[in-house]
Amino acid sequence: MSVPKTLEHKASIPARLTNVVRKEGVRGLVRYVLNRRKYIFWMNKSYLLSYPLSVDMPIPQTEMELKVERVTLEDQDVIRELVEMYQFPTRVESLEKRMRQGKLCYVGRVNGKIVGYVWVHLQGPVQEYERTIIRLKKDEVYNHDAYVIPQLRGKKLYPALKAQAGRLIAQEFRKTKMISYVLFTNTASYNASRKLGVQRIGYFGYYKLFGRRFHYLIRHRPIPM
Repeated sequence: MSVPKTLEHKASIPARLTNVVRKEGVRGLVRYVLNRRKYIFWMNKSYLLSYPLSVDMPIPQTEMELKVERVTLEDQDVIRELVEMYQFPTRVESLEKRMRQGKLCYVGRVNGKIVGYVWVHLQGPVQEYERTIIRLKKDEVYNHDAYVIPQLRGKKLYPALKAQAGRLIAQEFRKTKMISYVLFTNTASYNASRKLGVQRIGYFGYYKLFGRRFHYLIRHRPIPM
């Protein structure tokens, strides 16, 4: 009787490790694991964050005047301008599709030129990392994308852009929290988020074990950053 490939593959892992120990000893096993550590175990982790929103929430001071506005499907000139400065190649149709799906876009301008943007979901659930489902409460929105052009980074525009967008969201949609995430290795975004009075409310991501991918999401009580 033939053995299914999946079972054969699982059975071959301990067999290979046993063979390494028999031929090369414990030191050989350590070398084997280190050389294949990304295959045997690899982890991607992000912090889940909560920003307080209100119509009078503080706006961080910036080195230049920043004006933020919401973009709608009727703003065709603005959408085309947004496509030109986007952080990766995109099309007008792709951004319009996002808006038709209920996602909101806010752009920031300096001297009349778009220098950054914020995208938010008004309703959940939201899917990240292909399989992680983040559910939103009635007073929450989800920020899944925020960007400022590299030439103007370090001038405090990023937190000001999110704060101004937050004011508009609170005013128009009566939301009180913006949920977002940041990779635990992204120190710059983590530090910028701290300027908005952010609280850490959980973490999520995935890990790989012997080539298989496992997703997780854990929420906990709010912890000030």
